[in-house]
Amino acid sequence: MKATEGVDFVDDTFQQNFASARESGLIRGAYHFYRPNL
Repeated sequence: MKATEGVDFVDDTFQQNFASARESGLIRGAYHFYRPNL
């Protein structure tokens, strides 16, 4: 489940989505999508 991207994006729904996935019994993981700002 994507949590962040680049240097300035944070998924506003991540906390809720992560909690809901747990409540549903899903195996969860979080990742940062690296995007260099050149």
